[in-house]
Parts: sequence; C-alpha cells; structure tokens
Amino acid sequence: MITKPDQLVRGSDGEKIFLSLARNEQVEFNLGWHVVRNLDSGDKDQDRDVVETQFLAESNFRSLPATHLGIAHLRQRLSIVLFEQIKAELPRLIEDIDTNITICRHGLDKLGPARAGLDEQKNFLVDLSDNFQSLCDAATKGDYEHPFFAKQSQFDRRLAAMIANRGVEFEEEIRMDGAQWKIVEGASKRTSHRTRTEAVEEVCELLKKSRGREVGSPWIVDVVTNCH
Repeated sequence: MITKPDQLVRGSDGEKIFLSLARNEQVEFNLGWHVVRNLDSGDKDQDRDVVETQFLAESNFRSLPATHLGIAHLRQRLSIVLFEQIKAELPRLIEDIDTNITICRHGLDKLGPARAGLDEQKNFLVDLSDNFQSLCDAATKGDYEHPFFAKQSQFDRRLAAMIANRGVEFEEEIRMDGAQWKIVEGASKRTSHRTRTEAVEEVCELLKKSRGREVGSPWIVDVVTNCH
C-alpha cells in the first residue's frame, strides 16, 4: 500500500518509481497495490475523503485503475479479501468446533449426572466405589468385556493377563539364568561353570557346613555319607 503519494514531487523519478510499483510492475503482489492519501498532522481540520478524492483526481496516480485508488475502494477490496479468507477457513473452523463439542460432551459424560444435593453426592460415591470394585474383580478374574479394558494400548489394565505373562517370563528367566552353576564337560575358566565332579564336591562341602537337626533324614544321611 502507498500511503503518502502527496509527498512525491509531481513528474519526478520518485513518483515514476511509485507509479510503477502501484501498477504491480516491480514488486508483484497477488492482490496488487493500493494508493490512499492520508492526512498529515496539520490537516486535522480538513475532510479526509474530500482531500483524498481531489488529490487523486488531479495527480498522475489517476492513471491507475479506480478500484486501486482511495479509502472507499480499499474498504471494498479488503471486505472481499476477508470474505474469501473466511469462506476458505470456515469448513475447518466448523470441523474444529464440532471436535471440541464432542470432547466437551465426552468430558461431561465422564463427570456423570449433576450432584447438587448431599444424597445425590453420597449415591454417586457409592456407585463409583461399586464400579471400581467391579473393575478390580474383572481385572483379576480375566473378564475383559467392560469398555475399560477395550484399548489394546492400555494392556496394563488386564491384571490377570499381566500376572500370567509375568509368570511365564519368570519361568523362562529361572530356566535359562536361574542356576548358580552350569554343569559342563571338561574344565572351564568361567566362574559359573563346574564339572560334575566339582559340583558334587561343592554340594557335599555345603551340606557338611549346613548340618542341623534335619541331619537325621535318610536322604540327608545318605548324601552326607557319600560325601565322606
């Protein structure tokens, strides 16, 4: 937008440059340029529109299209631009509004019915407690029909399944890594490896040092005897 065309000397190179700009020849804008003549601080007592109309009618800027001159045509152009912008954004705005309405309604549904009185508040807490107990019971029994358990991404809510799976994982860990020693054929430099003979010797030594009242057990006696 060119706002001070009256400051240009008529017929000067500066005026020619601004006329070229206003014709969208140097810096091209999709919406083009617009020329208005604003009042100076000393022109407060004058009618702005009258002064502008007179200037544009007499200056070299009158060669431009009339729709690109003056405040009145600027209001029209801006109103059209604003209307087109609103028309383009309106579908997305409506979609955003509908989405937010759905979110708000879902939040209100989660809050439950209004609880203005003391009895309503007590009943709500009782129902809340019952629902919690039912969910805990379902989670431990493996009954996952309630919507609370529907999301696969929230698998940790399925308590029975988690415990069962953890048991399987624990069994695998114990089976693979639970032994303190590993019986191998032949000597090994690994501290966790023992030959069968070495393992028997260490077990016998442990049993000797751990004798107690249970030494009378036939199995214990037999093992300790073989360790002598």
